[in-house]
Amino acid sequence: DVFAGVGIAAGPTVGTTSGQIGSVATTVAQARSTCRTFAGTHAADFATQVTSVVFGSADTTVATGYGTLNAQVMADLYGAGTMSSFSLAGLAGTNTAGSGSLWSDADGPRVSLVRNTGLAHAWPAGGGPGGSYVST
Repeated sequence: DVFAGVGIAAGPTVGTTSGQIGSVATTVAQARSTCRTFAGTHAADFATQVTSVVFGSADTTVATGYGTLNAQVMADLYGAGTMSSFSLAGLAGTNTAGSGSLWSDADGPRVSLVRNTGLAHAWPAGGGPGGSYVST
């Protein structure tokens, strides 16, 4: 399968500045408008994208509220109005504490949100010798 997608790891919402990472400084409506503006003539491509968002509850670098906001913005852009929850317990990994939300439309899942309990500000680091993620 070929797909287009977005991955957001502990990131502030589109349209915010570096000085606004400590507290949520935008809304779903503002961020949706910014996304559509940036997409321009490619906005129709939102119809085929998926997004996954992850953040840790112990993040003191980027406000944790951005994680939920990012997922809500993308679900809104995609028209994915059906939300359900899932457990992280039993998933692969070393820290599966937390919860997840999934937004779907008629074509299936479109946006996932993983809230990882106890994780600080972190981002994927790949498979090199330093581990699979970096955490502050």
